[in-house]
Amino acid sequence: ASKLPSTPPTSTTSIPNYTMNVN
Repeated sequence: ASKLPSTPPTSTTSIPNYTMNVN
């Protein structure tokens, strides 16, 4: 994910991916 969304996606696979990018 190049740019992070304002809110984490609801997709089960996208949630951990979002968290890792933020972290």
